[in-house]
Amino acid sequence: MELDDCAFPLLADVVTGHEATKVFDGVNLALLVGARPRGPGMERGDLLEANGAIFTAQGKALNEVAADDVRIGVTGNPANTNALIAMSNAPDIPDERFSALTRLDHNRALSQLSAKTGSPVTDIRQMTIWGNHSATQYPDLFHAEVGGRNAAEVVGDQQWIEDDFIPTVAKRGAAIIDARGSSSAASAASATVDAARDWLNGSPEGDWVSMAVKSDGSYDVPEGLISSFPVTTKDGDWEIVQGLEIDEFSRGRIDASVKELADERDTRSVWDFPRPPAVERSGEVVEVVLGGETIARTTAPVLVLETSHPPTYYVPANDFVPGALVPVAGSSYCEWKGAAAYFDLVGGGVRSERAAWTYPEPTPGFEAIVDHVAVMPSAVDRCLVDGEVVVPQAGGFYGGWITSAVVGPFKGEPGTWGW
Repeated sequence: MELDDCAFPLLADVVTGHEATKVFDGVNLALLVGARPRGPGMERGDLLEANGAIFTAQGKALNEVAADDVRIGVTGNPANTNALIAMSNAPDIPDERFSALTRLDHNRALSQLSAKTGSPVTDIRQMTIWGNHSATQYPDLFHAEVGGRNAAEVVGDQQWIEDDFIPTVAKRGAAIIDARGSSSAASAASATVDAARDWLNGSPEGDWVSMAVKSDGSYDVPEGLISSFPVTTKDGDWEIVQGLEIDEFSRGRIDASVKELADERDTRSVWDFPRPPAVERSGEVVEVVLGGETIARTTAPVLVLETSHPPTYYVPANDFVPGALVPVAGSSYCEWKGAAAYFDLVGGGVRSERAAWTYPEPTPGFEAIVDHVAVMPSAVDRCLVDGEVVVPQAGGFYGGWITSAVVGPFKGEPGTWGW
């Protein structure tokens, strides 16, 4: 109703819905702001888990129904990795059509520099945000200008740059959450509009803007990461500004933010796993402890990966200590893998009933788990992957192993049985 009341000259209609393929049908500009917001006490890992499924689904829907010239801007946090997830699920859309919002950080940096120098923001040019839209981002004023002069020289205070400017910009989002109890709203909306306008209509002459885009290796940012760079834009295209000198001070801060992006990328969403499931060999060190005794240890587990489930780890039967596996009567049937046989596990004077299973004759495609045994992590003292203690998949029925290498949401939690 309020959108109607604004009487925007370019607003033809407002359509609401929850089916992404209908809402995105024929869209030319998709601004993905609908992530779960960050609240007090939430870490970025919490957002990764909550939003992985959202942006997987949106990427697939855009790939299916968006217009051929679509541009996709991601505002919802963690924006860089959400954009990477959406992009990875839209193989038919060129990668350069995806961008994550660091314009809000760019605007925050302009505001802080304006307040310090007493100059209007319109006199400031060539501000840059590098890296991730997070507390590791690097707001770089060393290439910026205030009234045509180098901004760092105008400020003339390296301590202020290090101790005030950089942390204030980088941690502004958290400060706003502390102040108002929720994440940025009006400023994020304004920055989203700024970013879309400049992407489509072009950046100002003699200036550049900050956008998180797919790296081509510029400035030693690994190819494929969605990282913030200084870019110029024209007619819906962007180009990374080249030739900027990066000193040791800046290099360390850029590298730290890029490392965080790489770590986020390497955290796998279970919503990127396939269905039907697939098998994957791993070189991780896997241990199973029961009764205080390590009853299995391997460096050659086989993982079964299925949409919405954390991986199930299969350990070679020969890597269990003698007597740890006791075959028992009974079986079950998996629609993908076939008929399973069960074991009691024995270790340290403890016997855990029907705590492990195997597929003696798995269906085609799962031959790699022959002579391998899966363990229910909730039925033993602990399972470990590369020294990290596994969290059992919820529900008491599934055998998935949750580690820091995967994010959900995971099937098995309350309300997920219909997934």
